[in-house]
Amino acid sequence: MAEAPDDPVRHGEGGGRALPVCLRTDPGARGGLSSVRERLRATPGDGEQRRDFVAWSDVAQANLLATDFLLSSPPAPRAPDDRAFNVATGRSTSINELFSSLAERTGFSGASLRAAARVGDFAVHRFDVAKAREVLGFSAKVALEEGLDEVVAWLRRER
Repeated sequence: MAEAPDDPVRHGEGGGRALPVCLRTDPGARGGLSSVRERLRATPGDGEQRRDFVAWSDVAQANLLATDFLLSSPPAPRAPDDRAFNVATGRSTSINELFSSLAERTGFSGASLRAAARVGDFAVHRFDVAKAREVLGFSAKVALEEGLDEVVAWLRRER
């Protein structure tokens, strides 16, 4: 019999309210907005790779829905993915678009520096969220722009 996956809820890129993983700072550090501005400068590859960014409040809601589902005694899974759900928006944004959006919100006027492309990196990460919507009733509520506004506002308060 196949075992259930260790992480039955798969998340898109996310952090903070909609802060992408590539921009997360050390949780113990207090770098604030200037720290994010510095991290904005190193874009891997050409920046056209696309990611599905999801707000952590949406991730938290999906985890609660998944917990309710798993505790409600559904039939035993036939395959490891039977109880796995993609938690994301189903939309993708390029790293260049994210850079431009964050630069505009933070007042950063410098150019994006290019770093080496990451070996084995996929060009597009966009998750199929149909199963999470149909089985759990989950759909992401926070738009990327709204989440970025909230993250920048939070970073300004933490300065």
